[in-house]
Amino acid sequence: MRPLQNQGNLATPSPHRSKTKISLNLSVLPVDAIKRLKREHAKDLSGRKSHASPPELERAPSSQSSKRSSDGKSSTTQKISPSWSPKRNTSPYRKRSRSPRLEPLAKKRKTPPKTSSNRLEVPQPSSKPGSRLDTRTPSPLNSATAQLRKIFGKRCCAPQTCPRTSMLPAIANIPAERSAATAFILELAREKKHAADKENKNKMKKFFNYLETIIYYIYANSHEDDPVALFNNCCQTLNFTKQIQKQATRNSLNSDYDRHFFSRFQVLIRRCQSCLAFVLFDALQDSTNKRNDMIQKLDSRFRPNISSDLTSMTSLKTYADVNETITVNKNLYILQMQQMKVFTHLYYAHRIWKDNDVSMSPLERGMVEEMDRVCGKLYIHAPLPLVTEWMFTALTWLRDEYSEGSCQPA
Repeated sequence: MRPLQNQGNLATPSPHRSKTKISLNLSVLPVDAIKRLKREHAKDLSGRKSHASPPELERAPSSQSSKRSSDGKSSTTQKISPSWSPKRNTSPYRKRSRSPRLEPLAKKRKTPPKTSSNRLEVPQPSSKPGSRLDTRTPSPLNSATAQLRKIFGKRCCAPQTCPRTSMLPAIANIPAERSAATAFILELAREKKHAADKENKNKMKKFFNYLETIIYYIYANSHEDDPVALFNNCCQTLNFTKQIQKQATRNSLNSDYDRHFFSRFQVLIRRCQSCLAFVLFDALQDSTNKRNDMIQKLDSRFRPNISSDLTSMTSLKTYADVNETITVNKNLYILQMQQMKVFTHLYYAHRIWKDNDVSMSPLERGMVEEMDRVCGKLYIHAPLPLVTEWMFTALTWLRDEYSEGSCQPA
């Protein structure tokens, strides 16, 4: 066997594995040792590539095994499959990491310090944003429902059936031309009236159908452009509401359940009458202004002289025997009577509205305020489309509450 060359230059290998690369001069090793090293190296590479097998553990080379034998053969490191031990520090084996990319992450990871069981942990402020449920404001719908519950009572189903959005009568295929649309909706209103006349089993449903007919009439009038036609149609609608108000009395109802809705039905009827009366005053506003100018001119020309009559009247103690007559121009009298009729509609509009506001109970006022919140505030000179929307939404609410069946008087 050929003796080893440059044996004095070989340094004693370290007992621990070094990360630096060691270059070996294979020409000085025997052929058997070179083959053995190649086989071990191939096994090492195949073990690294396989993922199914557990990671190989390698014992650190010792100083005794690294020394060459006297016969010139070198001993290599031995590979074993040790048993896994939970004791990390006492095990002589070191786990080989699968990927070098995981090592920097493992170094950066820090374990939290251990706290004593006798010591209370103080919660640290979190940088995460708070939950949306923690800082939310009360919904206006929830607050409105709670307010209605206070007004109507816990046993009443009005808060649950209250509409959340405004609505109009569901009419399909309305003509685009306004005059044709008015005639089309008026025909539907007449059909609603005939259906209400035939309802005899339930008085409250009959009144609801009549109120729906009034709403259809108002909806048809909202499409009218001719002031004269608008005045005539609104006058007929107002007369129809007066007829329904005479028929709908509290004595005509048989149960307390129906009387629970009757007062709110009367509020809606009076609101319709007040708005229609103002439309009658406002429809012929141009002709009203012209008559007012003519009255002022005629009044200045034909002013009667009643000073002598007044002096004689003041001297008398009683006025029973005094014949009080004033001569007025005929044209002036006609204009004044026409103007009085027009202003009578304005007077009744404000009177009905004000009397209705004064006589409303908390339950009726709660319904009006809720409809003002959902549809927009209804006022005496509101346009007819808003009146239609407001009234139809309120009627839908009453019908849904009535059909619920579980409602009891508050």
